[in-house]
Amino acid sequence: ALIPRPLPPILGEGGTRGRVPPLPVLGEGAGGEGRSRAVDAAARLWYNSLRLKKHERDNRITIRTRPAGSVSVFFDAVRAPERKESPPLLSHKAINSDRPSPESKPRPSGFTALDLSPLVLQAIADLGFTEPTDVQRQVIPLMLEGLDVVGQSQTGTGKTAAFGSPICSCIDPDEPSVQALILVPTRELCIQVATDLQKLGRHRGLKVAPIYGGQAIRGQIEQLEAGYQIVVGTPGRVIDHLQRRTLTLDHVTFVVLDECDEMLDIGFADDIDHILKWAPRQRQTSLFSATLPPFVLELIDRYLVRPQFVNIRPGQATVPEIDQVFCEVLEEDKLRAMRRLLKQQSLDGRMLIFRRTQRGVEWLVRRLRNEGHAVEGLHGGMSQDQRERVMGAFRAGRLPVLVATNVAARGLDIRLVSHVLNYDMPQDPEEYIHRIGRTGRAGDRGTAITFVGEWDIEMFDLIRKRVGHQMQPLDLGLYN
Repeated sequence: ALIPRPLPPILGEGGTRGRVPPLPVLGEGAGGEGRSRAVDAAARLWYNSLRLKKHERDNRITIRTRPAGSVSVFFDAVRAPERKESPPLLSHKAINSDRPSPESKPRPSGFTALDLSPLVLQAIADLGFTEPTDVQRQVIPLMLEGLDVVGQSQTGTGKTAAFGSPICSCIDPDEPSVQALILVPTRELCIQVATDLQKLGRHRGLKVAPIYGGQAIRGQIEQLEAGYQIVVGTPGRVIDHLQRRTLTLDHVTFVVLDECDEMLDIGFADDIDHILKWAPRQRQTSLFSATLPPFVLELIDRYLVRPQFVNIRPGQATVPEIDQVFCEVLEEDKLRAMRRLLKQQSLDGRMLIFRRTQRGVEWLVRRLRNEGHAVEGLHGGMSQDQRERVMGAFRAGRLPVLVATNVAARGLDIRLVSHVLNYDMPQDPEEYIHRIGRTGRAGDRGTAITFVGEWDIEMFDLIRKRVGHQMQPLDLGLYN
């Protein structure tokens, strides 16, 4: 339920917006008086958490009640946005010709309850999915209403289908122009997202073009000239096509910034600004990010109009299907620990090993190959053909062990990764979460192992503080 509540003006110059974490209230059956007290308490907490100058603009608090019996408070300031606020875009009910006339039937459950196009629902069923994840259940209705959305959830929660399903339901397959643009940080994620969207839109005849650097541009130009409706691209290559006039965004109604914190962190902020200036003002913009640091909030404030925030399980950093263990080992003994680990652990799937640098990846690959292991490396210094060959072998199961830098840590959905090993300690807790998120996906169980060297204690303490006491010690018998 959305309950508008007037508040005294408290915004500073330029405006701001934010959210308060969910507050526990009475159970689902709580009456209006108890819920009102919880809302007032949440509002007071919001005021106390900000130091803002007063001005004379109108504000409102929107209260969204979640099924778990918690209340989230979202603060929305009416400001003068850089782009003109437009009414919500038409939903697929108005523009899709593949929807049959409504009938008086009981409301269905699962994906069928989300009002998606029947042909998209058929594609979802073909993929074997019956129940939406939490992020899909909340994001899809908002996008179908034409609202700007900010989705914050941990990796492996189905964000691609959350924005891909409504996009594939809404755009016109008979219009041979780009109607949706999805920006992603890496080439591997670009290929994966494009593949997923192609599967979702195939029954509607939608065409999806992945455009990224490291690949011959001529083939991408031919795809764009053929009238593809959806473009998934990395910022640098998208700008290249815009400057060549081989890509136009005049008919774009959907823009999605996927893994936005990662894109900004690796230096794509100016590129994103440049691309969004080419897109029409009357568009629907969605942003998905594992974290919302200040530079991401600034981008949200600049380009999204009155966005709806969706935060899934903010108190739980990792999924329970992942068994997290750590092994205290001297830096010089990590290779010996690696050998023992490969002997002790039953690899019923694949192992993904993370190293911090390209040189570290190549060194470990050489050592493991010399010992007879089937292993390949993956890092940003490889050509695109090499990277695609390695990823293809790992996905298909022909490659049991892959050593990689963080290029493989964000967004990639690789089933049956049974083990993730942090050979080098992650640089921060967020990096740890994204690394281990490559296992334990879609309900499968997985194991995440972290080597803790003599120089890793401080960061290890930060990671344990973030994930709680889920990490358990593992003794490999190196020093017995």
